Amino acid sequence: MSDEQVCLSFNKRAVIFSRVSPDDKFRIVDLLKKQGEIVAVTGDGVNDTLSLKRADIGVAMGQSGSKVAQEAANIILLDDNFSTILLAVKEGRTIFETSKKQ
Repeated sequence: MSDEQVCLSFNKRAVIFSRVSPDDKFRIVDLLKKQGEIVAVTGDGVNDTLSLKRADIGVAMGQSGSKVAQEAANIILLDDNFSTILLAVKEGRTIFETSKKQ
């Protein structure tokens, strides 16, 4: 896909890319950030390092991920379970809302 075609796909409510090459992953992150989007990236290998660092939030796998990916990430999933991300976001929103009320 050209950069223009990729950017057009961003107009959807939520876009998930999977099984993309490291170069394409970095390109997608870069295009989203240039549009002012907040980007989260998951990765587990050395080849994901650049995308993990470029993203606003880099999430690495703690059990199966390489040490290099873990060092590049902001968050490490100790259980390698994506549902943990949902629980963490939910808990974080609750904490944020509670702190705003005080």
